[in-house]
Amino acid sequence: MTEGLVLDGVSVELSGKPVLNSVSLAVQAGQRLVLAGPSGSGKSTLLRAVAGLVPVAAGRIDLNGQRIDTLAAAKRDVSMMFQSYALFPHLSVLDNIGFGLRARGTSRAQAEAQSQAIAETLGI
Repeated sequence: MTEGLVLDGVSVELSGKPVLNSVSLAVQAGQRLVLAGPSGSGKSTLLRAVAGLVPVAAGRIDLNGQRIDTLAAAKRDVSMMFQSYALFPHLSVLDNIGFGLRARGTSRAQAEAQSQAIAETLGI
């Protein structure tokens, strides 16, 4: 599989303590993955590792056939959004969805089109 996300034996340590141990998964392009579990189970830490916000202690992360865990977060073309608290209350839902696209320089028209498609997919 070259198109998609592959985690191979990803481990993360925070403050010298292991918090994720050898996580492996593969998500093909176009598939959706749901991470569910109780608070403290590592869901956000795993997403933060993929986004480059926490370092990977072991293993590798590939996106579309390219290793990304060695790249700086800004070079990964990956973003994440939290379930709450990271929304801008002064923006509309569509503007919140498209915020990351606009921040990366996507044209307003393209960001609006992609945001509308996402909203339709999510049924919002």
